[in-house]
Formats: sequence, structure tokens, C-alpha cells
Amino acid sequence: MTTVIALDSAGPRIGVALLHDGAVAVRLADGGRGTERQLVGLVAELFDEAGVARSAVDAVAVSIGPGAFTGLRVGIATAGGLAQALARPVVPIGSLEPRALHVGLAGELLVMLDARKQRVYAAAWHDTELVRGAVDVSPTEAIAWMSAPFRAAGAGAVVYEEAVRAANGVVVADATHPGVGSGISPTELVPRYLRAPDAVARRGGAGR
Repeated sequence: MTTVIALDSAGPRIGVALLHDGAVAVRLADGGRGTERQLVGLVAELFDEAGVARSAVDAVAVSIGPGAFTGLRVGIATAGGLAQALARPVVPIGSLEPRALHVGLAGELLVMLDARKQRVYAAAWHDTELVRGAVDVSPTEAIAWMSAPFRAAGAGAVVYEEAVRAANGVVVADATHPGVGSGISPTELVPRYLRAPDAVARRGGAGR
């Protein structure tokens, strides 16, 4: 049986899932400071409670974005380090697709993640077909894509939470979705940012 460990730190909460012998175990936690330590701890919990040796892992899956810049960097670094230590491939996953799969690809579906500054990272599906995104837009523009009735999921902007009806903030990368054969080397992992980070290094050193 395939064994996959999947990490998602793209949203306001972080998650880890372990697929082993056809069963999936999940751990969730709030993000923020110490996210890297929390991810490592959640991974250890899942392995220990499932009685699965890390060497049994066939692949490591990780959300590569779009999402929170710091969260993505931490998740990718953690997944890459684990895959490198185990000499296993990494399966990069967009952060919106697993949330769509979690609620089910049927009918009109809008998935959004809070991008701050009253904007969201959004994508839309019609049944199993991706018809929009992933893009950085305002919640109003994303909603305008859709025809009623439609469903919405993900962690939407706080100001639009009543419309988004977010499903508790996070859905971990779906460990049952990626094929192990689609894995890449950990050194090839690249975050999928849809905008430049706010913090930009100064040119010419301090004081300029």
C-alpha cells in the first residue's frame, strides 16, 4: 500500500495528513509563530500513533501555494527536509485544489483563501473542471464569477466570512490525491506566489 505524509501551511491553520493502508489520519493546529515546530510535532504524532516507520513513506506531499508567504516557506522547507532525509520524492500540490476535493467537485464551487488587504486567492470549478484561477482578486470579484446556486469553501477573507462560509479555516493537502509517480526532487520545490511579498530587502545595506 502507498504511504504518503502531506503538509499544508498555506492558510491561517496548519495541517498534516498521513495516508497508510488506505486510511487517512489528520492533525490540525493554529498557525503563526512556531509553525515549523508545530508541523514537525504533528508529523511525529501521526507516525507514532499509527505505528508507522518514517522509512515506510513513499512520498511527501506539500501545499506550494498560493497562500501566506511565511506559512508556505515553512511548509515547503519542512516537507523538503523530510523528503531529503528519507530520500523520497515530493509531490507539490496547489493549496486551493485540496480544499475543492475535500468538499467535493460537483456543481459550481468557489474556493478562497485570505490574501489580506481585503483580497483573496481564489479558484472556481464547474463539476471537475477548473474554470477560473488560481488568482489574486477581491472577494466581490470572485463571487461575481459564480452563478447561483453555488457552494463556497476554504478560508475566506474575514470581512467576507458570512458569504464564504469557510470550513473551519483549513483542509490539509489531500494525501489520497497525488500519485507517487508525479513526485519531484525536494530541491525542485518552488512556492506558488501570486504577488510579491510586502517585505523587500533594502538595496545598498542598512541606512539607505
